Order: sequence, then structure tokens, then C-alpha cells
Amino acid sequence: MFHSSLFSRMNNKRESPKGSGVPDASAYPLDIVDPSFPVEVKVSVKIIKILSIDTSANTFLCDFILTCKWEDNTFLPVASGEVSKSDVDMSLHFVPEFDVANLISHNEGNFSDPEFKFYRRKDSNTCRVAMKQRISGVFFEHFELAKFPFDVQSLSIKVRARQDIRHVQWALASQMKYPSVFSGKRFTLPEWDYLCPPGTPFVRVENVGSATSQKSPHAMFVFNQPVSRKIGYYLSNVIPLYFLIVAFGLVAFGNDVHDLANRFNALIALLLTSTAFKYIYKESLPRVHYLTRLDYYMYLEHLFIVAQGGMHAWAKISLEAGWRAVEDIRDIEIVQCVSLAALWIFFHFVLVNWAKGHRALLDVDAETLEKLLIEVEKEDRRLSKRRKRGMFWMCWTAGGKRGADRQGGGGGGKASGRGISSSSLGEVLDDFELGAFFEMEDSGEMADSERLADGEIVDMSEVQSK
Repeated sequence: MFHSSLFSRMNNKRESPKGSGVPDASAYPLDIVDPSFPVEVKVSVKIIKILSIDTSANTFLCDFILTCKWEDNTFLPVASGEVSKSDVDMSLHFVPEFDVANLISHNEGNFSDPEFKFYRRKDSNTCRVAMKQRISGVFFEHFELAKFPFDVQSLSIKVRARQDIRHVQWALASQMKYPSVFSGKRFTLPEWDYLCPPGTPFVRVENVGSATSQKSPHAMFVFNQPVSRKIGYYLSNVIPLYFLIVAFGLVAFGNDVHDLANRFNALIALLLTSTAFKYIYKESLPRVHYLTRLDYYMYLEHLFIVAQGGMHAWAKISLEAGWRAVEDIRDIEIVQCVSLAALWIFFHFVLVNWAKGHRALLDVDAETLEKLLIEVEKEDRRLSKRRKRGMFWMCWTAGGKRGADRQGGGGGGKASGRGISSSSLGEVLDDFELGAFFEMEDSGEMADSERLADGEIVDMSEVQSK
């Protein structure tokens, strides 16, 4: 993983053809922007295609065009045709510089140099500059999978200004003239749906701390495209198999009460089958440190099998101890079997209702969906904090045990007592959650040299020059 730096500057030499009659670019003033006032840059994103979403690697492959618009009256001669566009040295003018914060790797084939266009506004004697640049690559996105497979994810593109807000301020472009769009109808994915309506993203502008200090925040444009997982595969290939495994476990009640061995053999075979099937599907997901909804369902299935085994053991013990007669035990087992079957079917009715609610998101209007996603994001933050708090206490307790062992062993050092050292706790929490990487980056708690797993910042301007 590496952090990219996209410099939207062009270093073209000014060459005016002799005898062409076209004035040189230096013929008009170059005092572009008063540095005491920030420049408002309107930003929009047009998604060309999303090719894949990899939840196991927390990445998605995307190709988009970034458009920046701002006013610069020094380009009036260019917009009026008095100066040729090819004679303009953009390095002498104000051009917004930006980073794509969550870009992991870029696709050189679809990466282009910025293109500039100049428009003279008829209603006023001002000039507007439009800069477009196509960017393609693999982007990082922290996927929260607690509700898998009924999860909703938000694919985000984060464009951060390199200059702080004293010089550059991002603003949302007009959604009527220059909307941030994505045509999800043309590029469908087999496992994901683009939420309501397709191609309606959520965009916002916020200020985030710089890499070294919170006192000089930078503007960040965030593009979010919500996607919903298609649950048809799990409803047709995973859930029915687990339903049948528990259903076949109930058949063991048909064996004789004395035949405990055959009853247990049937349950153990079913338990091993369900466990093996669980690890087959888990290969498509990252090894998260929490349970998903599908995990809860699978453990519930295991619990039903274990409960059946406990009932069979109780029947055998009751018969041998003489607590109950065979006829009484058979009557009780009928009630147990019917109760387990009814409870298992009831849980599947709840599962079907979850599936209906998940599919209903496709018909929700954009405003309602945005509020829902905000609530989901808040809930995900709360869950993340709880997990981190639980991990802290687990490490703290483990550290106290190690300290007590060292003290009892007479290692010669000072006993640490209960607790874990700050250095070892930092190492544990660094590997605890990959999503904390960009949370720290956005809040400005890491320097540029610490922001990368590879320890290197890749300057995309060098890539362009090559």
C-alpha cells in the first residue's frame, strides 16, 4: 500500500512562433491570486466504471474523471482568443494541487495528464478555468462486515487539497450543471447492487487535519457511492444447506433410546459437515475479529445440534438410572423434537424478514437512504470502539498475567504488576484493525513518512513525467 500524490501542474515551456502575430503568454498580468484570500475550487467526480469490489482485501477498482473549476481573470486573453492556449505556461498560474488519499495503486494505461479549458462568462467580465483529469486504480475502503451478508457498503473517493484552507477551499459543484455521477446501469457487478437510484452518489466537503498539525486543516472532497450486497447466493446456497443439516439431525430421535451410539454418530457427522462448509465460504471474507450475522446463524445451527446431543444423553441417563420409563421418555422426546423444529423454522422466518428489508433498500429514495447510511456509519463507529475497548482489556489482563509470571520466576527485573506496557499495547493495536489506518490519516495524527505501509510516498507527478 502506498500513498499517492497527484500534482495537477503542467510545466510547458512558453514558445511563441516568430512572425505568427500571436502575443506571448507573458504579455498579460500574472498576479493571479491574492495569497491573503483563499481560492474557491468547485469539485465534482464522474465515475466511468467500477470493475470489482474485493471485501477480503478491503479494496475496489475504479476509473473516474475529476473536475476542478475556479475563477481566474488572468486567463481572459486566452478565453477571448487573444493568446493561444499552447503558449500558456501553467506553472506560472494558480492550479490546485491535490492528493487522492485512499488510492493504493494506479493504472498507468488510464492515467492522463490534466486538461484545461477556459470559459469567459458573458454576464460578467470574468474567466472560469476547468481542469479535468482521469484517474484509474485500486482504492482502499474499510468494509464493516458485522451485518454480512445483509451489509451495505459505501465506496468512497477522498480528494484532499495539498494547500491548507487559507489558500484553497473545496466546494461542491452545481449538481445541475456539473453533478457527481455514476451510471451504475451500464456496469453491473454480480454480487453488488448500486443503491437508489443507480448512479446517485453522496458527496460532501469537510476540513481535515494536516499530516503534521491540526492547526492548518486541509479541505477534502468525499465521494460516496453506496452499494448493497446481493443476498441471492446465500439464500439459495448457504442457508438451505444449514437448514437441512439441522432437519436431518432431528431424524436421530427416531432411533431407539438405548441406541445412543448411533444417535451421536449421526450428530457428529452433521456437525463436522457444517464446520467444513463454514470454512469453505469464509475464504471469500477477510479474517475479521468479530462475528458477522452469518456467523451467528452458523453458530446457532451448531447450538441446535449440540442441544440435540444433550437431549439424547439425558434420555439415556434417565433410562439407565430408572428415573423415567421408556414410554415417558419417548413422549418427552416428541415434545423436544417438535419444539426444536418449530424454533428452527421461526428463526428462518426472521431471516426472511431481514432479507426483505435488505432488498427494500433498492426502492428507498436518496434522502432517506442518506439518513440511513449516516445512522449505519454511527453504529459502525460504536461497534469499532467497543471492539477496541475489549481488545485493550484483554491485552491489559494478559500483560498482568505475564508480569506476575515474570515476578514469580525471579527474572531480576522490576515486576510490572497488572497491565501491559505501552509499547506492546501499541504493537497489538497497530495490527488490530486496518480501518484505523485511514481514520488516523484523516485526523492528521500521522506524518507523511508514517502514513504508508511501505514507508514511501509515491509522487504521481514523477509518474506523469515518465
